[in-house]
Amino acid sequence: MAVAVIDSGADPSHKDFQTAPTNLKFSKEDMEKIIKKLGHGRYVSPKFPYVHNMITGDDDQIKENNQDAVKDGSHGQHVSGIIAANGQPDNKNGEYVVGVAPEAQLLFLKYFSDDGTTGDVAEAIYNAVNAGADVISLLHLMFPT
Repeated sequence: MAVAVIDSGADPSHKDFQTAPTNLKFSKEDMEKIIKKLGHGRYVSPKFPYVHNMITGDDDQIKENNQDAVKDGSHGQHVSGIIAANGQPDNKNGEYVVGVAPEAQLLFLKYFSDDGTTGDVAEAIYNAVNAGADVISLLHLMFPT
């Protein structure tokens, strides 16, 4: 299963995202074909086969990079962990997280902007569907009416 997360940022290098799912929906080769067809995005790992920064287009930068995230943690990271973290005990403190669907692959679309519109959100959903998402988790955004 592939879950698209449209949110504020995530860190694919986090220790609780390092165990690859055993039954992949997308191989690296499969996703690279999809990325080529879409014209954007980047393959990171079996856990994060597709990432795309909807704001800047810089697919190397999907971590949340503001002071609130440094202090409080990233909302997108938190949501991604609830969904698909697959952490393993380590030798340091033994703390780790396992999400509700640890075998899921994550398609992460970084989207968070005070200037965003409903059209931008629609584009993110469109991209998630075209990248092959089975499920979409969308950051709750409020727009003026």
